[in-house]
Amino acid sequence: MSLVSSSIYGGAIQIKLSEEIAYSALDASKFRQVPDSQEVFIIPTPSKSSKYDRSLIIALLQIVPEESYNKAIATHIEDLIEEDHEKITNHYIEQIKDELDNDIYLSVIEYDNKRRDAKEEGSPLKYVTFISLIRLPKVETDVLITLDIPIETEVDLEDLLSSIKINHHSNNEIVTGLKYNYEWFRQISVNFKVKDWSLFGHN
Repeated sequence: MSLVSSSIYGGAIQIKLSEEIAYSALDASKFRQVPDSQEVFIIPTPSKSSKYDRSLIIALLQIVPEESYNKAIATHIEDLIEEDHEKITNHYIEQIKDELDNDIYLSVIEYDNKRRDAKEEGSPLKYVTFISLIRLPKVETDVLITLDIPIETEVDLEDLLSSIKINHHSNNEIVTGLKYNYEWFRQISVNFKVKDWSLFGHN
């Protein structure tokens, strides 16, 4: 996978995107208001309507005062999915470390489309969201990176997790597409670098 470096937060943070995504992603701040704590990108899905655009969100959040990953991610999911969040299961994928030994946790959730256009013809049935939680205790910050992917049918999450974790080949087209999205999404976390710590009020 060919990767392209991209600077965000005014150059204070550097990430890497797959070449395909880097050239197709649209900076949402160009056409709507985005909080200063977030970077939001809209990624069109080839051969699909805008209802199936993917959204990549990088958010700098106050660190959740929970040492347990399960408790910390549950709090973030509660803030992320306001409705019926207690019914959502977080499916852990893997834990990695960055070059400064900070913990990075990757997971996936699935939930029903309950947006305003949910009942319109051609609307997604579900959303699959990949989540990366990067904990930066030095600056009391949790970096939450999410990739929202609209899908039109039910998805076999066990098949998806097997496909990702043990490189199991799936015959399901949706699972194959989701795995591809996870692979480039994972690279954002692997290559996440803070270039200017003053972004967090620290030197």
